[in-house]
Amino acid sequence: DALRRRAYSVVLLDEVEKAAPEVFDIFLQVFDEGRLSDAHGAHVDARHAVFIMTSNIGTAEGGKALGFTGGDPQRNFTVKLREFFRPEFLNRVDEVVVFQPLSPPVLSQILDLQLSDLHRRLRQQRMALRLTDDARELI
Repeated sequence: DALRRRAYSVVLLDEVEKAAPEVFDIFLQVFDEGRLSDAHGAHVDARHAVFIMTSNIGTAEGGKALGFTGGDPQRNFTVKLREFFRPEFLNRVDEVVVFQPLSPPVLSQILDLQLSDLHRRLRQQRMALRLTDDARELI
């Protein structure tokens, strides 16, 4: 219904690999013809929608397929995608973007930003938070 009401939409398919195989058949129609048929045979125009799919394929090996092997992460991930998805589905995907894992220094910077915001909000309520190094590592 949402796509019917707003043809110009961004549709997020999170962890797409967990979908039932029949779902991929439906999206073959959407990606190929730009339309979707509902249970009553009515068509939904999907030509103006942008579909973004996320996947954790390749992360089961502890991240090895995503950049820890020393090889090309994009290529490693593409191999994993081809092992999982049918070619006719992948051929309808315009672009694959591989995100590298965040490094410990970057994670620390993100934590600093979040803690700074939390400290500010707590000060407004006359409260304080002290975080030990061990607690920080745990976070």
